[in-house]
Amino acid sequence: MGFEEEYQSFMNAHLQARTGERFRRLQEGHNQAEMLFLKQVWWPSFYQFSYLHP
Repeated sequence: MGFEEEYQSFMNAHLQARTGERFRRLQEGHNQAEMLFLKQVWWPSFYQFSYLHP
C-alpha cells in the first residue's frame, strides 16, 4: 500500500482506540503539519507507521 492508504488506516485505528478527550484531541489536533511530517519525513525513512503514536 502507498502512503495515503497506510495513513488512513493508521488514523482510523487510533481514532477507534480512543475515547473522550483523547479522541477529540486526535480529531482536532492532527492537521496539515503533522500529515506533512509523516509524508515527507517519516514515510520515506520507514515506509510504515508501526509503533508510532499520533
